[in-house]
This record gives sequence, C-alpha cells and structure tokens, in this order.
Amino acid sequence: MNGGSPEKWIHEAEALLEQGQVERAVQFIGDSVEKSDDGDKACETAVALLQQYSLWNESLALLEKAARSGGKNHIIWFLKANALDALNPDPPAAKGSPEERSLRESLQCYQKSLEIKKDFPLTWFHKALVEEKLGLIDEAMRSWKAFIDLNPGPELKPQADYARQRLGRARGSALPPAGPPGTESETWLGRLAHGDAQDARAFIDAAERLKAQGVPLEPRPRGKTSLFSIPLEVILLFLSLPVMVPSLLINFITAKRWGRIDFVLLAVDGFIILLFALRSTVATIIILIALAASALLLILRYQKIPCGIFLGYSNLVAMLLMGGGLVFMTGAHMLIPWTALSELTAAMGSEKKVKADQLITRSMGYDSYVTLENDSLEWEWAIYRLVYKDHYEFTRYNPEMGIVISKADELWERREELAGKIVTLAAVRVSPTVIEGSQLEYSFTDKGTKEKDYEKRYFAAVPEANGRVWVLSKPVTSPLDPPLKEFLAQENYRGLLVISFATADMGRWYSSRYGMNLPYMGVAIIPDKSPAVETKKPQRIETWVPVKGTGKTLWLAYRGLATSGTAPRALSGLYKGSMGPINGISELLPDINYFKGPLQKPLVIMAASSRAAYIKENDLAGEFLRGLNWGALLLALPGALVIVGGLFISARE
Repeated sequence: MNGGSPEKWIHEAEALLEQGQVERAVQFIGDSVEKSDDGDKACETAVALLQQYSLWNESLALLEKAARSGGKNHIIWFLKANALDALNPDPPAAKGSPEERSLRESLQCYQKSLEIKKDFPLTWFHKALVEEKLGLIDEAMRSWKAFIDLNPGPELKPQADYARQRLGRARGSALPPAGPPGTESETWLGRLAHGDAQDARAFIDAAERLKAQGVPLEPRPRGKTSLFSIPLEVILLFLSLPVMVPSLLINFITAKRWGRIDFVLLAVDGFIILLFALRSTVATIIILIALAASALLLILRYQKIPCGIFLGYSNLVAMLLMGGGLVFMTGAHMLIPWTALSELTAAMGSEKKVKADQLITRSMGYDSYVTLENDSLEWEWAIYRLVYKDHYEFTRYNPEMGIVISKADELWERREELAGKIVTLAAVRVSPTVIEGSQLEYSFTDKGTKEKDYEKRYFAAVPEANGRVWVLSKPVTSPLDPPLKEFLAQENYRGLLVISFATADMGRWYSSRYGMNLPYMGVAIIPDKSPAVETKKPQRIETWVPVKGTGKTLWLAYRGLATSGTAPRALSGLYKGSMGPINGISELLPDINYFKGPLQKPLVIMAASSRAAYIKENDLAGEFLRGLNWGALLLALPGALVIVGGLFISARE
C-alpha cells in the first residue's frame, strides 16, 4: 500500500476502477486514505474519484469515517451531503420514508458545512436543490438568495442564472416568508395554524400589499408555463435524435456512471457521427439538421441545465428519451426507403459543370448532378445493360436491332457465338449482282441439325467477307422491280444469323455469275425467321456509351434505347459512384484494363436532359412513396409517445 500524498496512489486506484475491479479499488482507496499524511485532503480526493464512478455508498462510508474523526473540514460535510442527495434523486414518496430521512440528513450535512465556512457558494446552491426536493420552498428561496449574495464567479454562471430564475418565479407567484428562519412559524401555513387573530391580520395585510402591486397570489400550477414550450421542444428533440440517442447510449454503456452529461460531449459525438455520414448526401443532411436542432434545444433549455443530468433533463426523463428515441429511430429507419431517398435528394441537388478527367481523378463527390464540358461520346462502342428483376447483364445486343455488327468479316469470325441470334449488319455494301433462288441449307449452330429453306429469295453476297457472308431478302412474291431495288437500297440488314452450307444448285448459280466456286460454308442473314430460343424481356434497358478519351473508364448511361441522333446534346446526368461492381463489361470488352487495377468498376453518369427529367424518367418520387414500409409505424409511434411523455414529465419536474 502507498501512504503519503494522494498523488502517489490515486492513479493506481483509478486504473483499478477502469479495469472494473471495484471491490479491490475501494479497499485500496480506504487503506491509502488511512495511511495518508493529510487525511482530509486524501479523503476529498478519494471521494471525488469514487463519486466520479457513481460509487455513492462507498464514498459515503469514507465520509462517515472522516466526519467521526473530527469533521472540521467543510468540504467533507459538503461531499457527504452530495452523496446522500445523489442516492435519492427523486422527491420522497411519503413523509417519514427512508428517502425523506436521508434527504433531511443531507440538509443537516449542508448546514454543518456552512457552520464551518458560510461563504462557500456551492453549499448554498445544493442545499437549495434539496430543500426544493423536500418541498421546503421558503427555505430554498433563502438559500438561493444567500448563494446570489455571495456573487459567485463566472465558473458558476449557469448555477447563478438558475438561482435567479428560481427567485424570480417565487417572488411573482407566492407570499414572502412569514418569519425568521429557525422559528416554528417560519411559514405562513405554520404561523396561521398555531397563531392568533394578529397573525391572520398580518397575513391579510401582506396579501393586500401584493395585490396592490399586481402580483398574483395564487401559486402558479406546476408545469403550466412549460407546457407552451413542449411543441417546439418536441420538434427539436425529434430532429436531434440521430446525435442525441447515440450520445446517451455511449455515456450509459461505456462511462460506468450516469452522471452529468455535458453538451460538449454531444457535440463531439455528433461530429464523429457526421464524419461517418459524409459518404451519403441524405445522412449528411440529417446529421447537420440534428446538430443544429440540438444547439437550439440547448439555448431553449439553457437555464434548466443545472437541474438535470442532460440538457436539464432528469435521470428519469433521460432514460425515457434514450429508450423512446432508440425505438423511434429504429422504426423510422425501417419506414424510409433510404436508397430511393438518397437518389431523389441527390438528383435535386445543385448542378456542377466538370471535365471528364476531373471525375476520373475522383476530385468530384459521388451522387452529384453534373454536366460534362467539351466532351464527346464513342457511339461505336455503345453497349446495353439489360436489368431484370433478379439480375442484370451487359450485351452488344440491341433489343430493337439485335446484335449490331458493322464489319461483315466479324459475322464470319463469331459465327458459332452468333448463330441463332438476331443480328443487324449495319452500314454495309452488298453485291449489286444478286441470285434469285431457293434451297438454302443451314443450321443454327455448326453442330445442329441441318435444315433447308425452299422459299424463293434474293441472295446478295457481301464482298468484304470474301463471299462467306450472304444477306437474304424476304420471300419474293412479286416481280423483281421494285422489291429488288428496296432490298439493295437498305443500309442495315437485320435478321436471324444461320450457318449456311453450299448446295449443287447454289454452286452452279454462284460460279456462273462470279466465275469461282461457292465456299462450302458461310453465314447468312434470314430477315423473317425467329430465334431458336425466345429471350426474357428485361424490366429496364440502358444504353451505355463511353466518353471519348477516357479509355472506357467513364460512361454515360441513357435510360432506354439511345443513338447519337436521339440522345440529348448536353452530356448531363447524375454521377453515380455506388452501383457496386459491374459484372460483364470486362467479358464483353476484353481490351479494357481497369478491371485489372485498383478500380474494379466503371465510372457512370446516368444521363438525363435535366434534374426534373431525371426524377420523372426514373420515377424517383413514386419509387420513394412505394418503398415506404408503413408497418414500421408500429415501432415509431410508441417510441414517439414515450418521448413526448418524457417531455411532459420534464415540464412538471
């Protein structure tokens, strides 16, 4: 054990308390106080430490021992009175109850402290609080006045403001004390009960004087004035919940005590919560509103702060706020579709003009409405995102034009992949010399069963593919002209891609016109055939186009099918950074390399002509309303009732 000054052992005792070894710490503190050179100083320090951890009974045991040993230190009596007060936080339930006796003993300790040092302000202040708790209003008023008369310094300004407030209310709503302190008739009730006609006349004279001064004689109903502030307090409190409830929980769970919670702690907790919320626009707005509301609540309740543990609220009210707030916030969180709300608020934000390289270097925040300056799109690399109920996929397949191919030899190279699918051969030149015939032998894949098409058609070869790609017309049911001209005048040839095989008849036609043998196998596009397997229709289609010069890192995504002619000229939209990993692009475009580096997804701007158009096209308001979970009100409403009930209790405390 350590003797001497408290500094030699107090840190070791605090370490034991931090580790939760309460019994060992209390024993250590008691032994150290006994061995200390300065018993009173050691006792003060030890009691302050114990009361910091709400160990009121343990601190009371030390104080009892110190009081018995002499008790000439006013601080010892002051601390003992505080401990007795803390052990009985609420007014006594009945006269003569253990709680009342303990509070009466607390008053006696305050009185002994004042007998030793009458000019110690805090003793008068806390004595007045206990007197009010016991219903001794006149005595409390005298204690408040004694506290004010001592001119407490700036460090006690909140207590001084509260004392003046209590004195002002008493002077305006009740008769003054009837007699000097210490007499049996010091209150009018006692004086009239034990007095005579002279006392009655004195009471009437005092009442008449107050009436002439315009002072109301009837006591103000408790809580009546405060009830007017409850609606504003309710609103501010609900707005403050996102920072207030976490702050209360942190103090309740981790602080090992339930003592006074300074507003500074709430501000620190709110700032930390704000740092976590910065990634979401909605969360940032909510936390900023909560911090502002809590600051206004602090101003509203500033004079009541000395009366409770948290913003002037009592222990009971703080517990109701914490419990009700937690239930309410849980219900509110379940009620609101946060993803839809986040996208809606992001679309409603201010528009920013940026360059593409700014977005690639991530100097812009996600979920912002942006317009690209001096940039253009690579429409030849446009791809489509098909969104289904349970998944999505990327494809070069245009739901209206099929898989769009601009080079005929690519059809031959990808024949096994494309056989049986609808394709469009775009912007090609076919041979002006066509074959009119039938008996096309083909299969959907190179391993499938061969079939024959006996309908009369025009067969046109595509020179760029060395005779291996054929485009067929629809069945010929009319003279050659004009159907042949219409067939040759097309720019885009759309139809079912099949793997074709040479026949003797086609070989003779081909060699007689081109002077060479027909390739044994090629591909043909049949315009009126259906694919072998019907594909499921997606719920939503998006057209994705890379921004030129960004190496396909930055994409503009249009809702629906878009072309260079139909897309809005302004490259505007919501810059999305929360779409998650985008599967399928690297397989569709194997030449892109950002999937191999730290960036595992493309950067996307969901395009729209304006913010209002984006909200309307994506039905964001409707999606938010449809996403509301009304069943969560079964949690939110009871939590709100608990909070309001706590405020009504606070107004009457």
